[in-house]
Parts: sequence; structure tokens; C-alpha cells
Amino acid sequence: MRRFELILAFVAAFAVIWPAVFGVRPRRGVAAGLLTIAFILQLQIEGYRWQLLPIYLVSLGLAIGDVIYLERGLTWSRRLTRGLFGTAGLTLAAGLAAILPVPQLPVPPGPQAIGTFTVELVDPDRAEAYGPSPGAPRRLMAQVWYPALGSGSVAALPWSTDWDVVAPATARLLGLPSWILDYTRYTDSHATQQPPMAEGVFPIIVYSHGWTGFRSIAVNQIETLVSNGYIVIAPEYADEKTREYDYQPTSHYVVLQSLRDAKKRFHKLVVEKEYDTGLEELQKLVVEDENDPAKGVEPWRFVPSDEA
Repeated sequence: MRRFELILAFVAAFAVIWPAVFGVRPRRGVAAGLLTIAFILQLQIEGYRWQLLPIYLVSLGLAIGDVIYLERGLTWSRRLTRGLFGTAGLTLAAGLAAILPVPQLPVPPGPQAIGTFTVELVDPDRAEAYGPSPGAPRRLMAQVWYPALGSGSVAALPWSTDWDVVAPATARLLGLPSWILDYTRYTDSHATQQPPMAEGVFPIIVYSHGWTGFRSIAVNQIETLVSNGYIVIAPEYADEKTREYDYQPTSHYVVLQSLRDAKKRFHKLVVEKEYDTGLEELQKLVVEDENDPAKGVEPWRFVPSDEA
């Protein structure tokens, strides 16, 4: 749990346990005031997530009870009941947030700080074959991570700048409600927005995400590489509003063409000798269906851009 989530839980525990232990409620309004302050700070600083809804409701009930009950003393039976059932209820309320915390990415092991930026590439000579605007100029999103000079006190970026699209799409892919992964928006990466690049010569890796994936799906691996002195370029094979493909010939064709786009845009950054013989195996993945529009497309054959 995050810092202010814990503070809210501790204040709620104080409101439950104090009367059970000492037999008297705090002065009227004290617990309600503390709960209100903790609640507002948590929402403003850290933000809402659905796992906290039970503890929000418990805190609201405790605050209302603190105000409306004029009698401050508790009998032994009420103290025992409050201590047992109040503590159990509070534990259950906070348990969901503790079991499903905001994910934290592992700290990159290398010595280099990490910078990143995202670009949108537009090819006016190639028509878009998929997405909301078929026939429009082909658009390709790409994100670049690179070794940077120390970022100092600059805040890190979220693990995905498109979490509002990525999270619902991923949840639906897993057969879950679209809102269930929305709390991942609070997961920070270790990269900052476009700081100065570190001095030196760095090898480049083009990261190609998998089917139904997106450019930052392997951000922990990408940050590990960059922190150890690599530049990573990750194209994304959908438009800025689409993160999923149906497994149909048309969408398959688009992915294959997108690979060629990525190669064409970034070929100058990639050293030919860094490709291994595994490309021969990848070339076998080209669809052989006579009715598939991808037939004849060879995205795995990397050639100079003037031949593409």
C-alpha cells in the first residue's frame, strides 16, 4: 500500500481501537476530522483506485458515527464487540488494497539513467489499411528509450502514457471488466521525459511487441537494457487509439507491413551485422494462404531502405 493509503488505514484503526481499549470515544469530532483529512490527502496526492473503496466506506461510517453519537462512553460488552468485529471488518476492508497494491517496477540494475520520448511517424505515400481511418496516410507510433545524464529531481513518467487505452484493452483480452486494471496508471517507470543524452556510443535494439501487445509491454526489460548502455526503439503497430488486432487476414497484413515500416524508419540506426541467423526461421512465419492479402509480403527480409 502507498503512504497515504496506510495513513488512512491507521487513522481508521485509531477510530476503531481507541474506544475499545480505553472505553471512551475521543472528543467529539476529533476522529471525524482526522479521517476527513487523511481521506482528502490520499485522494489528492495519490488518487482513487477501486481497491480502496471498502476502506473509504468504513472511514465514512466511522466519521459519521463519531459526530452523531453524543454518548462517548462504552460498556464492556460494546468495547468487546467493537474490538473484535471492528478490527476484523477493518482488516477485511484494507485487505483488498494490500493484496492488490499498485504494481512497482523493479529498479534497473545498470548505472545509466534513462530518458525517453515518443514520436508519431507519418508516411503520406502509404495508405492506412486498418483502424478508424482506412485510406488515410499510414501512421506509426514509436517510443525511444536511451541512456541519459542524471535526471536529478525530475519526476519519472508513468510506465505507459497510454494507460487509458492499454489498461482496458488488456483487461478485455484477459476476459476481465475493462476498469479492473485502471489503477496501473499509478505505476511509474524509471524514465524521465527527454533529458540530455549521456555521452558515448550505444548499440541499438528495435523491440517488436507481440500480438495484441503495445510498445511498453516489456518496459522492465527495456529499462534493464537501457540502464546498461543500450538504446531501445519500440514501434507500435496500431494507431494512437487502437491497441488490439483481431486475427483476420487484413489485420495480419497490417502487422507485417508495420514491421517493414519500422525497419524502413530505423534502418540507419541498426547495424546489419547485429542480426542473427534466427531471421531465416522468422521468414517461415509468412502466411501461405492463397486468399490472404499478406501473401508475398516478406517483412523478415531486412534490406536497405532504397530497396523497401
